[in-house]
This record gives sequence, structure tokens and C-alpha cells, in this order.
Amino acid sequence: MGLCVDIRKQVAGFALDVTWDIGAELAVLFGYSGSGKSMTLQCLAGLSTPDSGRIDCDGEVLFDSARRVNRAPQRRPFGYVTQGCTLFPHMTVQRNIAYALKGVPARDRVSRIAEVVDALQLHGLEHRLPGQLAGGQKQRAQLARALVREPRALLLDEPFSALDTPVRVEMRQVVREVCERFRLPVVLVTHDLYEAYTMADRMIVYSGSGDVQVGSPCELFKSPATPEIETLLTSERLFMLE
Repeated sequence: MGLCVDIRKQVAGFALDVTWDIGAELAVLFGYSGSGKSMTLQCLAGLSTPDSGRIDCDGEVLFDSARRVNRAPQRRPFGYVTQGCTLFPHMTVQRNIAYALKGVPARDRVSRIAEVVDALQLHGLEHRLPGQLAGGQKQRAQLARALVREPRALLLDEPFSALDTPVRVEMRQVVREVCERFRLPVVLVTHDLYEAYTMADRMIVYSGSGDVQVGSPCELFKSPATPEIETLLTSERLFMLE
């Protein structure tokens, strides 16, 4: 499995120009707020349209400005989770997960729901409403809903930012286990360096000035490509240690 991104987009004085690709691994988009991380995920998900470029997943073209291809969000093979709770408040956890399976044959729904309930440790919570769940349980339910359609990549836009530290630690482990169990590309957006360094198989650093560097966390810390990226990693590291 692989995800290839080569896009450009100009918005209100900010120019996003990024090229990177990943395999079945956990990739972290890291950088300051406003550097284009969330915009990249929105372009991947089809919620925003790049001015030019190309996006493909497993060789399937989802966006190509030259060929005028722009797959609708609902037809893109991604699971997408944000920091806020997007569960339907009047539906139980099980019904929230099942909602993502519209159009899937009934014979397949039970096994799919059972698999994600097991993977996300939601046993015993299936018949609770979102208002009866703790923060980490809500995020696990949202991950389950994103995974139940068997996406070919998972997009996570700062999903832990509203959680307390102990729950964030728990959810980091949950996401690592999801990546290993389902063997699909996972793209996680964060501006938390510790989170990026400890979770990433590969880091994609956005400097905010147009520079992008891709590599393992160790590679990036040893050999930042530009002074801007070095400043970003150094200042964030110092801040983290304070």
C-alpha cells in the first residue's frame, strides 16, 4: 500500500507546495500551526481542492489537475478522524460505527463491526451513547467508525489535542496498534514534537516557509535539510525539555 502526494495550493497569502510519499507506515506531519499540515489532510480527503498536482493511493488516481480528475470525498478510500467529537449524539457506539457501512451488504456488517470493536477495545461500550463515554473512548469509537469501511489509508488531524496527558499516552499506543494490525498508511498531524518523535516511522516536517523534509525521526534530528527546519526542531526540542 502507498500514498503519493504532490500538490500546490495558494490560500490568503499562504502557499502550500509539498511532495512526499509513504507506504504502510505511521507518518507524522509535524510543524508549527499554520504550516499547512491540516490543509494537506483536507486536500487528501477531498474537502479542499489543490490548485495543481496529483494525489494517488495504491496507484489509483484521486486527484490530477492535468487530467481533470477530482474524486469526491465520499469516493476516496480514506478514514478521517479530527480532534473534535463527530459521533452522532443520539446513536449508540454500535450504531455510529454501523452508519459508516451504508451500502455494504448486511452479511458483511456484523463481522466488520466485530473486528473494529475488538481492535479498538470497545467491548462493553457498544450500547452507550457518546455522552456516556470518556474522551479516550470517544476517540476510539471514532477510529472504529473510520476503520470499519476498510480504508486504504487513515488520516488523523490532531486527534489527541483535546485529551488529558494520560489519555493521550493511551491513544498513541492505540494508534500504533491500529497501524500494525491493519497494515495501512496512517498520516497523523501534530505540532507536539514528543508525540511526533515517539510515534513516527517517518516524519514529514513542514517548516512553514515552504521547506519540507521527509525521513525517520533520527535522520531528521541528525541532518536537518535547511536552517529553518533545524531551528524548528531545535526550538521545539528545547521547549519540550523545559
